[in-house]
This record gives sequence, structure tokens and C-alpha cells, in this order.
Amino acid sequence: MKTKAKTLIKTKTLIKAKALIKAKALIIITVLALLTLAYALPVSAFGKGDAKAGCQADCKSCHSLTREEAAEILRSTNPKIIVDAVQQAPAKGLWEISIRVDNEKGIVYIDYSKENIILGSIIKIKSKKNVTGEKVSEMNKADVSKINVKNALLLGSIAARHKLFVFDDPD
Repeated sequence: MKTKAKTLIKTKTLIKAKALIKAKALIIITVLALLTLAYALPVSAFGKGDAKAGCQADCKSCHSLTREEAAEILRSTNPKIIVDAVQQAPAKGLWEISIRVDNEKGIVYIDYSKENIILGSIIKIKSKKNVTGEKVSEMNKADVSKINVKNALLLGSIAARHKLFVFDDPD
């Protein structure tokens, strides 16, 4: 009787060991298959387009954002935002949105997934050039030819090459 019990225990142990070996082998084969597929399948950073070519030539062929879409996205954060323009940002994967809020102009960025709004400056690493700051400065330049000087107080010559405008609120 003891021999039968020992044989039965050995058989059960052997069956469990074989099952365990089969399970480990199956896990290893599955992992290898997944790794093979991961390296064989095309991959794209933005989920669209040809993985090899991406949209390096023309991102607009794969991605789009209209002024209306940008306005809808941005108004969810501030209903007073007015979108003036949408264009490709100097950094890939982003849209540059020119906005106005209460006559103040600025730039924000929206990523291609349209899930993230990015505030701040894009600075080129090599040149240390603040691309966003230069663009905002350009947007906010005053057109001095449109300033009404009819009632201005003139100091110096009217024909002077450089002019200085000083604004004051007497109230």
C-alpha cells in the first residue's frame, strides 16, 4: 500500500513538473513572439502616417487643426479667448495658436493629439533663440503710422528722423 501511495505521489509530482515546464515554455514563446512583432511592425510617434517616412515632409498631410477647433479647445479653459491664427509650431508635434484675450496677444501650443495645451516659450537649444518671445513681440508691435498726432505736443523738429511717443492719461 505504501508503494502505491509513493508511486501515486511521484506521478502527481511528475505531472505537475511537466505542466510547470510547459507553462514556462509557453510564456517564453509568447514573450519572444511579442518581441519579434514589436520589431517587425511599423511604429509612428503620432499614430498616423508611414512609420518610415512619418510626416517629416509635410505634417499637415497627416494632422490638421482649424481655427474653430483650436477656439473650441481653448475656450474650455477661458471663454474670452479669440483665436487669430493656427500654424505649425517651430517644434514638431505642436500647433502654434495666436490668441487674444481682452486685447492682449499671445501664443499657446496644442499638441497633435489635441489633448494638451502648452504655455511657455520654445527656445532653440543651439542658438538660444526664444522663438515664442520673438513672435509675441512681433505680434504686439504698435504701428506708429496709425497714431493720431493731430493734438500731440511736439518737442523738437517735426522733420526729426527719430520720434518718441509718450502717452499719458490726465485723469
